Amino acid sequence: FYEQYLSEVKYFKDEKRLHEIVEIFLQGFFPLNNENQQQEELNFEQFHHILQENPSVFQSLYLISIPDQDNEDDEQTIWFKRWWMYIKNNTNRIAFLILYILISIALIIYVIIYHVIILEKHSVPQVIARIGGMLVNFNYALAVSLMLKQTMTIIRRLYYLRIFIPVDDHIDAHRFVGTMLFISAMIHSLAYALNFAINLNGHSWFSLMFTTAAEIGWVSHSATITGVILFVLLIIMVICSFQCIRQRSGCYQLFRYTHYLFWPIFILLVLHAPNFWKWAIGPMVLFCFEKIYLFKRYLPKYGRTKLISIRIEDEHVLSLMIEKPSNFNFHVGEYINICLPNIVRNEWHPFTICSSPERKDILRLTIMKKQNWTRKIYEHFSKEQNSDDNDMAEITVDNLNNKSETNSRNLLVYPREITFTDKQKDAIACIEGPFSTCTSYIFDCEHVVLVGAGIGITPYISALESLIYQLREQRCKCSRCGTMNYTQSVLKNQKLKKIDLIWVNRDIGNVSWFRNILDEFEAEQESYLASTTPQERTNSQEQRSRYLDIHLYCTSIRSNEQTMLGNLPYNLVANMYEVI
Repeated sequence: FYEQYLSEVKYFKDEKRLHEIVEIFLQGFFPLNNENQQQEELNFEQFHHILQENPSVFQSLYLISIPDQDNEDDEQTIWFKRWWMYIKNNTNRIAFLILYILISIALIIYVIIYHVIILEKHSVPQVIARIGGMLVNFNYALAVSLMLKQTMTIIRRLYYLRIFIPVDDHIDAHRFVGTMLFISAMIHSLAYALNFAINLNGHSWFSLMFTTAAEIGWVSHSATITGVILFVLLIIMVICSFQCIRQRSGCYQLFRYTHYLFWPIFILLVLHAPNFWKWAIGPMVLFCFEKIYLFKRYLPKYGRTKLISIRIEDEHVLSLMIEKPSNFNFHVGEYINICLPNIVRNEWHPFTICSSPERKDILRLTIMKKQNWTRKIYEHFSKEQNSDDNDMAEITVDNLNNKSETNSRNLLVYPREITFTDKQKDAIACIEGPFSTCTSYIFDCEHVVLVGAGIGITPYISALESLIYQLREQRCKCSRCGTMNYTQSVLKNQKLKKIDLIWVNRDIGNVSWFRNILDEFEAEQESYLASTTPQERTNSQEQRSRYLDIHLYCTSIRSNEQTMLGNLPYNLVANMYEVI
């Protein structure tokens, strides 16, 4: 094995030196036993023990990367096949985009026919302005419809609807439609400005633009005045929606509050255009009903609850254990909006529920400290852990460097848990939701590949924990011999047969966030395989029968590791030589 590994690395070509290096590996990983003979086998526990005793060896091992072989596939794949695959995988998205374009074209043709042929208005700027106005009506109604969260949740839960409607792209579609709304509004405004410049009719251009002199509009001829106000409000709303502003530190609330301008925009558009209310009445009524429905978040049985405990996973990640309201029900992969009113008032933020629906006692949210709200929450509870008012329990985890006990006394030990009492004000929490995501479809497929980066793994953890509960519910124990088995009929009828979990992290230490759940699933899986598969199975049969395969990748390289990459094999040998 070591000769093969070193030959692939192509660093050590001197056979004598190669033999010395192989001996170093053998002595390091296969040490002498009590009888002064070299071990011939190495199990995982022994391997893990060696890494615990020698963290430098472990560091060298996890930095070794896998060669990229995608170039070979790229050369063999013809470009039009890729296009065909893309069209095949995005048929419903393309169909809805074409439908949107066709409706827009139909509305443009309708306006041209109505104003040029029926009303016999031949002013080109005026016709263009009417086209822009019609597209504003259509895009406003569609933009509001795409952000009806409860409606989207219902569509996701109905199998045949979500097959045909690309509901997973509703936020991207909202951004696209919002952009088209802004462009249509600009066309409408500039066309009318040009029309006033051409047809003054004894008035100045300024008076036509900023007073009621033009005498257009169905409410007190106020179309020009409301149009100017709408123009300003829309520009403010669009500028504050740019990603470069929205994600800037301290600017999220600016984005949030300027988006509430759609209410005055709605009222002004009703006053501005006589036919606008016909387009907007349906979506706005649904939107109001959804907002009224979400007031249940203030009721104890639905949304008003409390924190049971806070678990500080490391210097960046925090887990909230929330008491589950009695009437709160959710599906795998769904998310909620949460507010902690006594810490940060009137701020609601979305987080995925990473506990399973089968758990009746708690909801678990795992959040990463980034900017604004998450940083405030993390720093608040990090300070709170030192307070005497809280009942805090420290939980220790495995440390690869067991020898550095003196140094660890000066360092914070993770994870740490803070438990709350009913009297503590910080424990009050309000939740809103749940709202669905595409992870809800996991049980509708036979083979699922779950890809998550960093904290983005949370919706899949909910799915894995749910599967653990499902496997445990299918256990059956023999009353005579006490042998554990599983209900085969239930497992065979279940559509989901295989999961590949790919988790990409910056650092290997991040795996500790959900290590317990992954360990539990592995243990349950081994128990399931042992009881349902014959002992004489081959390795290939075992591999096919495994329910879950976990693939972990680390991407971050520290500055002191960057220079080490080119000499990883040498570094690994040096660290192992230091061991022996």
